[in-house]
Amino acid sequence: MPVNELLCTDLIESTLETLTAWTEENKAALTGIAFAYGLENELETRLKMWLEHCLANKNKLPEDTEAYLWKTFLQECAIHDSIPNAGEREKLQVLDAEKKADLIAYSYGELSMNLAARISNKTEELLEEELIRSIRYIQACYN
Repeated sequence: MPVNELLCTDLIESTLETLTAWTEENKAALTGIAFAYGLENELETRLKMWLEHCLANKNKLPEDTEAYLWKTFLQECAIHDSIPNAGEREKLQVLDAEKKADLIAYSYGELSMNLAARISNKTEELLEEELIRSIRYIQACYN
């Protein structure tokens, strides 16, 4: 096997091992996010698609890789959004995609305010204000 091909294979295997370990470490939060989008029965499929996306873009990872990993998982789930038409999760449907993702990351994913702000590329203060407005909007729509 040529050296370049061997290095590429090693890099992919290393990246795959790193992403797999990260996924295991964050399984509860990833599961919460998938649940919020109504994808609890598709978690493994969504993780596989997300993993393929990350591996395909491994050379273009931004400086804040952690926020990027969360953001791309949220995007993967949003594309396949299957929120039930009944129950608490249905109420998320009144929000636009960005505000829904912010609320899901912070509440269902139980990510820290700092991390949720980095994912959405906002300050913590702005994100907190938007989360409060989103919750109030949901309450106004359903009360």
